[in-house]
Amino acid sequence: MSDVASDIWDGIEATYDADTVAGGLKNTASAAYVPTFLREDDAQNRNRQWPRILVRIACAPEEAFDGITHVPFVVTFELFTHYPRGHTDQNAVLDRLRTKYHRTFSIADTGSWTFTNMLFQRIVQANLVGGDGVPNELKVVVPMRGYAREV
Repeated sequence: MSDVASDIWDGIEATYDADTVAGGLKNTASAAYVPTFLREDDAQNRNRQWPRILVRIACAPEEAFDGITHVPFVVTFELFTHYPRGHTDQNAVLDRLRTKYHRTFSIADTGSWTFTNMLFQRIVQANLVGGDGVPNELKVVVPMRGYAREV
């Protein structure tokens, strides 16, 4: 993982870890509770606990504008919920993701990079997925984009 991607992950994970208020992603009494929130390269990312979010971070090649380096990035939240109950879980979690990360989330400056707020892109519709030919979970892909700028 690049330094920029690592800093992005640290900010996303810190926001998730702190979201313990009523309705929060890490509050066990919340309809939006997500017990598993992992990076794509985490060894535990294939567990079957629902709902769960797998986070992918893709950084484009660096671009220089006016002598300042910019890195466009896309953060993709892959939300997995248990079928058939999944639609209820999905709505609560998607609403909370939007509240915590869309336009309001800003990654802390690192001394090397500053970051823009992230913006939700089009949410990709849920698909049934599952092993052994038995669909047992719903998957929704939620991409967000932003920019890192070298300080």
